[in-house]
Amino acid sequence: EVTSIRSGLLYKKARFGTLAIADLSQLKDGKRMTLGMQRGTHALDKLEKLPNVELYRIGSVEQGLKMLKVDRLDATFLSSPGSDIMLRDRGLAAIDYNWL
Repeated sequence: EVTSIRSGLLYKKARFGTLAIADLSQLKDGKRMTLGMQRGTHALDKLEKLPNVELYRIGSVEQGLKMLKVDRLDATFLSSPGSDIMLRDRGLAAIDYNWL
């Protein structure tokens, strides 16, 4: 069965002020960012070309969420479905986070 899975970056709203990031061009002018990306995935390879982005290889989605929560990452790769449950289970209030 064919399905589609939405994926992207989860980041803290406070890191970017009140505006949500609409696309990658908004990352170009910002501060240096460390993004968590699972080893073995190439979903965010085009981010490596941005001068202010450093990809940090993580072992799992859970590791990325933990590092995001304690400010070791500015954003982390996360796919949906199930992401809302994962956020809630790890004590990350959806009101404090946004998707790109």
